[in-house]
Amino acid sequence: MYQAHNLRITSKIMSGDAVEKAAALKRAKADIEKNGLKSNAVQHIIQDRNGEEQTLTDLPELSAVHFKNCKNCTFTFPADSKVVKVLVEGCTGCCVKLERCTVLTATLEVWRCEDCEVVVDCELGTVQVDLCSVLRLTFAKREHMGSVVQAGVHKMALTFLDGAHPPVATGLEELRAAHPDDTINEGTDQYISRFVDGVLLTERIVRLTNDYPTTLREKQVAASHRRPRSSWERTLRKAFSSRGRERERPSAARVTLNPTP
Repeated sequence: MYQAHNLRITSKIMSGDAVEKAAALKRAKADIEKNGLKSNAVQHIIQDRNGEEQTLTDLPELSAVHFKNCKNCTFTFPADSKVVKVLVEGCTGCCVKLERCTVLTATLEVWRCEDCEVVVDCELGTVQVDLCSVLRLTFAKREHMGSVVQAGVHKMALTFLDGAHPPVATGLEELRAAHPDDTINEGTDQYISRFVDGVLLTERIVRLTNDYPTTLREKQVAASHRRPRSSWERTLRKAFSSRGRERERPSAARVTLNPTP
């Protein structure tokens, strides 16, 4: 997600809007490369619209569509349309509809928005939501939701129109109530929601020593697979190791000494 402090060096030579556009395009290209697509995404920005309804037809090929600072608008991606990625920034009272379209990186990013809705009728692997106030994510089917990552979100609702799961209310207030032992920093701490064995779990993201993102549950599962060997296993391993070393050493029986005349 776009963070100003990650662009300090670039911002010295670029204006604010140019920095944001470059950052969004860079993220889209990175996702394309990760997914094995050509890195030639076209940044398509829809900005400063007010009270409009628009169906997005005739988009450039491999578009990374970026909605920015729009108010009270409805934007629809029609069925069979293809885009690289969808980004929604700084919008108020807007609705973005993904109607059986294809998002090639399966990624949606929403940040600094207020009272907005995204209706999803396609598969998304990752939805990232940062610093929003009142966001509604409406999925036509439960299987359309991969994972939802949030940070600093005040009031978010997850709804599944197929009735496969009851509506879910989440956000900072709910997270603090569900995780009373966590000290949550609005700007940095992330939580991930996803279905695990049919259950919708919301877990805090932690970082391993190599900065790889995971959760405490996954970390514990991985540790359990690296169980310590029992004393019997250690003795057996030591015995086989010793036999191997004995085979590698020259044996005194193999040395022929000629008797002294």
